Order: sequence, then C-alpha cells, then structure tokens
Amino acid sequence: MKLRSLTLENVRRFGGQRAHLEGIGDGLTVVAEANEFGKSTFFDALHALFFLRHGSMAAPAKSLQPHAGGPVRITAEVDLPNGRFAIAKTFLQRKTAQVTRLSDGQVIARGGEADDWVEETLSAMAGGAGPTGLLWVRQGLTGFEPRDKDQVGARRDLLSSVAGEIEEMTGGRSMDRILRRAEAALAEIATPGQGRPKGPRKAVEDALSAARVELESVTRDCADLSQALTDRARKREELARLSDADLTARQAEALRAAEAQEAAAQAHARQLETAATALEVARLEEDAARQSETRHAALLDTLREATEAMSTAQDNAAKTADALRTATQEAGAARAKAEALEVTAGALRKARDAAQAAALSTRAAEEAARLTKLLEQVDGHIAQARKAEAAAHAIRATPARLRSAEQTEQDLARLRAQLAAGAVTLRMEHSGTARAVMGGAPMPDDAPVPLAENTALDLPGLGRLHITVPGTEARDLASDVARADAALQQALQACGAKTLAAARDAAARREAHLGDAAMAQRLLQTLAPDGRDALDAKRAEAVQRMDAGLLPPTRPLEEIIPELEQAEEQLRAARHRAETLAEAQATARADASAAEAARMGARSRCDAAMQAAGPADSRAERAQSLARALQQATGKRQEADRALNALRETAPDPDTARANLARARAAVDNTKARKVDLERELAGLEERIGARAERGVEERKAELTEEVAALDARAAAYREEVAALSLLIDTLSATRAAARDVYFGPVQQEIRPLLQLLHGEADLQWQDEALLPDQLDRSGQSEAFETLSGGTQEQIAILTRLAFARLYARRGTHIPVILDDALVYSDDDRIVQMFTALNRVAMDQQVIVFSCRQMAFAALGGTRPRVQVTPLDGTA
Repeated sequence: MKLRSLTLENVRRFGGQRAHLEGIGDGLTVVAEANEFGKSTFFDALHALFFLRHGSMAAPAKSLQPHAGGPVRITAEVDLPNGRFAIAKTFLQRKTAQVTRLSDGQVIARGGEADDWVEETLSAMAGGAGPTGLLWVRQGLTGFEPRDKDQVGARRDLLSSVAGEIEEMTGGRSMDRILRRAEAALAEIATPGQGRPKGPRKAVEDALSAARVELESVTRDCADLSQALTDRARKREELARLSDADLTARQAEALRAAEAQEAAAQAHARQLETAATALEVARLEEDAARQSETRHAALLDTLREATEAMSTAQDNAAKTADALRTATQEAGAARAKAEALEVTAGALRKARDAAQAAALSTRAAEEAARLTKLLEQVDGHIAQARKAEAAAHAIRATPARLRSAEQTEQDLARLRAQLAAGAVTLRMEHSGTARAVMGGAPMPDDAPVPLAENTALDLPGLGRLHITVPGTEARDLASDVARADAALQQALQACGAKTLAAARDAAARREAHLGDAAMAQRLLQTLAPDGRDALDAKRAEAVQRMDAGLLPPTRPLEEIIPELEQAEEQLRAARHRAETLAEAQATARADASAAEAARMGARSRCDAAMQAAGPADSRAERAQSLARALQQATGKRQEADRALNALRETAPDPDTARANLARARAAVDNTKARKVDLERELAGLEERIGARAERGVEERKAELTEEVAALDARAAAYREEVAALSLLIDTLSATRAAARDVYFGPVQQEIRPLLQLLHGEADLQWQDEALLPDQLDRSGQSEAFETLSGGTQEQIAILTRLAFARLYARRGTHIPVILDDALVYSDDDRIVQMFTALNRVAMDQQVIVFSCRQMAFAALGGTRPRVQVTPLDGTA
C-alpha cells in the first residue's frame, strides 16, 4: 500500500475547513511545518481512518472533533496491488464509510462492509496485524514501551506488529488455541511449577488414598476375625483340660507332702543356727586372746625402734645447727659487698644522666630552630591562601551565575532562530547610489532582513513604504526575544560583566584564584598536617627542653659509660652471690628446723611406747598370762566346731524342701489363675467375633478391592494426561521459538547495514520472549538497551522500524513508514546519518515524515508535498 493524498474536513484545528495533503511520492516525503500547524492532526486522522470503525465513539475518535462540533470526515487515496482506491469515513455525526475504486468510480463497499474491507486489506497486507506501533509512530512515542496506560493502545511491541507472519509460520491462532486449551486443561488437574494434583485429579487421588486406608483397615479386621476364631477353639480346649478332677486331686496331694518336708527342714535348720552361734562366739574369744598377745609383742618392738630413732634425730639436729651458723655468716658478708657496689654505681649513673641531659638540650635547640623556619613557611602559605580567597570572592561570576547566563544566551539564540525561521524577509537590490533606509539605517544590498513586526521603509525620492507582517506568532516570538535579551543582560550584570565572554573570563579568573587558595591549603596540610597550633606547640616544647638542660658535666660521657658498665656488672655478680647465699641460709634454717622437729617427735614416740609397754619388771609375766588365755580360747572353739559339723552331716536340704513347696503351690495357683484368664479371654473373643460378623468385614473387603482398582486406573489416566499435556506444551513452545528465530534472522540482516551507518561494526541482539532489542554490540562491548542514551535508543527504534519496512518491501508487501516528529534527541552528526538511513530505505519503500524542525530537516531531502487549507463552503 502507498498513500497518495489525505483530506481532512472539520478535524481539530481545521474546524470548518478542508485541509488537503497531496503530492505524496513513492519514496521519502517530508511535511515540515511550524508548531500548531496540524501535523499530528494529519497523523491521528490517518490512524482513525484505517483503525477505527466509522461508528466508533471511542476517545481517539472524539479527540478529532473541533470545539465547534460537527461531523469529522477523513478521506485518503491509496495505491494497492489491484488499483487505486479512495477510503472515506465520517465520524461522530452523520456516520458513514465508503470505499471507491478510482479507475472506474465504482463504490465497492459502504458502512460496515467498508470498515471490514479496510481491516481485511490491512490484515492481508501485514500478515495478520496492522502496522500501528511498528511502522506508524506517534509524536513522542519513538521507543518500544508505552510511557503511561493511555498510550498502550497507540503502540504495540514488535511482536504484536509482526505476529501475523510469525503465527503463520508456527500454526497461527490454531497453535494459540491449542496451547491455551492445553495449558488450561493442565491447570485444571495440576498446580503450576510442581505439578501437584488439583481439581478433579486431586479428588480422585484423595478418594483413592481414602479407599486404600479403609481397605487396609478392613483387611486387618478380616485377619483379626480369623485369628479370633482360631484362638477361641484353642482356649476352649485348654480350659477343659485344666478343669479335670484327677488333675485337681494330684496337685492337692503334692502340696501337702511338700509342706511336711519343708517343716522338718526348718526345725533342723534352727538347731544348726544355735550351734553356729556358739561356734562364732568361741572364734571371737579366740581372736581377742590372740590380738592381745600380738599387741603386747608389737608394743615391745615399737619401744625398741623409738629409742633408736631418738638417738639418730639428736645427732642430726646438732649437725644442721652448725650448718645454719656458717650460712648466716657468709650471707651477711655478701650483702655488705653488694651495698658498697650499689653506692659506686649510683654515683656513676648521676654523672651519666648529667652528660645525657646536656646532649638532649643541644638537640632540642636544633629542633626549635627547624620548627621556627617551618612556622615561617606555614604563615606565608596561610597569608597566600587568604589573599587568593579574597580575590576569588571579589569576582561575582560564580559557576551558577555563569551557567544561568549561558542558558539564557542559548534560549535567546533559539528564539532568534525560531523568529528567523518563521519571519517575513525583505531583500533589496539597489540599482543606483540611493539606498533604502529602515529604522534610521541604510538597508544592506541583496541581503535578507527578517521582519517580525510591522515596519516602515524610507525610499529616497519616492516616499515611505509601510510593510504589514501578518499573524501573531512572529510578534509573540519578537516579544520573547526581547524578554530573553533583557534576561541575558540581567544575568551578565549579576556576573559583573558586559558580555558573555567577559563573564566566562571572570569565572575563569575566579576559578584560578580558588585553585591558588586550594594549592596553598594543600601545602599547609603537607607542612602542618595537625595544624599551625600543633606545630607552634611542638616548637615551644623544644624550647622548653632546650632551657631545661643541666650544667655541663664534669667528665665526658664516653669515659663514664665504660666505668658504669663495669660497676653494674660487678654489682649484678655481687647481688647474685648474695641471693645464692641467702637461699643457702634459708635452706640451712629449714633443715635445722626440720631436724629439731624430728628429734622432738622421736622423743615423744619413745615416751609413749614406754608408757604403753608398762613397767619393765612386769612385761615378761604379762606375756605368759596372755599365752595361757589364748590356749583356753582355742580349745573352746574346737569343741563348738565339732558339734556344728555333726549337725550338718544329718541335716536335710532346706532349699530343696522350699523349692518343692513353692513348685506345688505355684502349680495350684497357676491352674486357678489360668482358668480365670481363659474364661475372660474367651468372653473377649466372643465379643470380637460377634462385632466383626455384624459388620460384614469380608463383604466390605471385596467391595473396597474393586473400588481401589477402579480409582487407581482413573489416577493413572490423569497422570498420563498430565505427561501428555506437558509434552504438547513444551513441543509447541519449542517449535514457535524456532520459527521466531527463523523469522528474525532476515530482520537482523536488514537492520545491520542501517545500524552500521551510525555505529560502525555494530550489531543488535534481541530478547527471546518480547522480541524487542536487548543489547547493542559495538567496539567489542555489549550494552543493555535500557542503559543507552535517549538519542541512541530513539535511533535504534527508528532503524528497527525501517528494517521491518525493508523486509515487508522485499517480500512484495509495501506498507508506508510514517514518523511524527521523530529524531528529537539526535545530535547534529547522528541526525545526518539517520537522514541517510531514511533515504536508503525510501529507495524502495514509501516513508512519510512529519516534523516541526524546518531548518534541521532541510537536509533530509525527499518530496515536499503541498498542504492546501480552504473553507468548507469553498470560498478562498
């Protein structure tokens, strides 16, 4: 499709007027008009004609109606492969739609059929989707994403504009429907991500789980019933056996015999106990007699040993007392020698300290002189910094004021350029010596003079020529220029300068002064990092140390040091010997104390042993008496031992008698207890068997077995369905992704030469899902699209649209590229390169550019169509 003309009747600013744009060429067409001319009105009207049905009351349609109201009529002539057609629609009032074949003037569609014809034509032309948002770009919407929700309908991402061809390659809407149905079916029976059962599948899984739990319970009940029947028969048989009369009589007779045997064993045991007690008493008496004899012999041995130990302790005490006296004398002599050496070393230390104080005083004087010179340098830098700061503060051209003046000057230049672009110009060609005069000055020869307001021209010899400039925009611009000029003069006055160059010079001098002040401050930081006061305090401290020096020493330091070292070495040796002898003295004192304590302990033990042994003349008689008592006790113990052994030889076994009695009693008791237990257990079994029989557990088990099998089959079918749906979704998604890659390969080939016009060996990477530009590869680096400058993003967005247009054209489908006030962020160099790209694409593709930048777009070239505006009544 190629657009040939566009006519607007009663649309927005053209209320009550007809605006006719004609002369649109095959290649590049540029409509460059001033602001408020109505370029965006043409764009919006064209969009409404092709993408709104004639009966629409939506906001885009209402926005076309002028303030005075009335019907809005839009007509376009387009070339299609099958001829030229006129498409006309009237919105809001007297709503109509009509398509006319211009070759024969035949109306081929009206009303809704005309709307359908436009939609079908665009759909077939663009592969299933219109070019809005891709090739038709509104003012300020050059990028790929809408800035607010009101712009969403005005622009789509790349995928929406090329979806037709991609869908054709990947199955189209049929694939969409299959994917949606598969995803919806999968969502009904499985949770997203983890695929857990959901909906009817979860109900089947839950029912299967509940049935299995009940089946396990019923199976256990059946097994329990079978076991209960077996246990009842076995327990009835055991109860009959335990209730036999012969068994009861045999157990009673055995119990009586065991009781008689146990009574006889107990009587004999009491006799044994009495004999054993008598034997134990005899043994105790014998042990007491033996211990008395032994103790007496031990006392005599202890007395002999204590006498010998006392003699040895007395000899040792005498020896240690002599050693202590010797050690005390030697330690005193060593202490006296160390004290004398300490006096000598002290005198030498005082002489050394006096010599060192004199040397420190000399070094302090040198340090005070160095710090005095450093303070003089610091004071000089402080004065220099203060002088530079004062000079800088005296200059009023601060960076902020200079930026304000420069911005005002830029605004003035821009307004003057706008005034020059839209003003009426006057040019005089003088044929003689006489010169026309304007504003008191002669007119230049053959040079254009812009006229922004009404002007009078004096013509010598002819009179006065009055020139009236129509319109208010120029006068408003002239007023804006005057105000901007006044603002510039005010900004320059704030800088203390008459021209912008003088202001810049003053600002540079101010920065230089501030730099000198900063340098002085850095030197101060280097010379006095802790500040001048800290440096002055160090100098005062050095002076104080210098003044505190002692009188000159009587002897040189180099003579004192060797003598002092020798004296201190002798002092250390003397102290070491004194300490060693003091330790020896302490050891001797401890040995003497220990020996005296041992002597006194031996004397005490000897006295105690004599007292315990008794008088010396009765010790032998007592030993004989103790021997006779031991002999009598031994005879008594032997007699008791013979009596006990005689009883043991005839005694029955008491443990056996007690075991027989316990066994007989346990047999009777166990039989009674077991009969009671069996009767109770049989009652419980009867109850269990009756309860299971009433519930019909065997029949319920059969029913549940069939139910679990059926539910298990349904659950397996659901699992197979989930697997099949997942495989279908993955396969369709992979197929579509591969098809999109095949489609965007040619797009990449088309955009690469256009992109390299601006960025050399550059390339563009695309997002996998949204099919939007993702990264720009240039100069060996990859840059994310969102991090690029606004100008670069705008240029890539337009180049992308041009690449798609070339792709459509190469495939035999011509869709016009329409840009409304694009390239607003491009600099001078880049805009020229973009002009080249536009012209390159326009060689085989219709490109229509609307712009208010008349001077900037003069270099774009292309066809410049004429816009004719006339009243609707036809008068000029």
